[in-house]
Amino acid sequence: MNPLNSTTSRRRVVGAAAWSAPIIALSSAAPAMAASQPPLGEPGDLAIAIVDPAADGSLNTPIYWGNTTQVAQMGDMPPGLVVTNVGSTPIASATGTLELQMQNQDATSNLAYRTQARTTDSFFTLVDTTPGVPPTGAARTYRWTLTRPLQPGESVTIPFQYYTPKTFTNPDFSVLVLATINDAVEFDSNDLDARVGFVPGYSTTIFGP
Repeated sequence: MNPLNSTTSRRRVVGAAAWSAPIIALSSAAPAMAASQPPLGEPGDLAIAIVDPAADGSLNTPIYWGNTTQVAQMGDMPPGLVVTNVGSTPIASATGTLELQMQNQDATSNLAYRTQARTTDSFFTLVDTTPGVPPTGAARTYRWTLTRPLQPGESVTIPFQYYTPKTFTNPDFSVLVLATINDAVEFDSNDLDARVGFVPGYSTTIFGP
């Protein structure tokens, strides 16, 4: 099988499963990997897990106004991701991808790439790889790099900050957050994870220009 086709197919399957499951069920059914680690595996084996949004639906995640620190809305979103070295040897760095895709609760069409992510972690970088003029339903895509070394069995949690454009008006929407990691043990089940968050609709017209 073509490795690229395999990765794409798994991404579609995991993403579809995340969209189809209730948000609370997703939060409670799959605890974060860092909570209970299996025995260490092959050298270079890494795992990624999206941190669960609040299981009770609490709106405790800020959605920022553009690239500012002004909070435009509060949502129930995955607050970050966990990278774990599940292999038997230390690793110096890690890379992977991140996707964010909006979907309106009322099923109306929207520009699905408008929810974006950033982080305050100095060892973690996000490079936006979204095409210049994406299709309406396209996800916001990133390539990420972690430059913090991890010993066997060690985990690190990377916090996310979410934001939307300064000019933004939208009804209630969900956001699929899907992440992958590159490692020496390709195509195993811990290389991809997804969760779905929720944000009540809002308009940024309440802020200044």
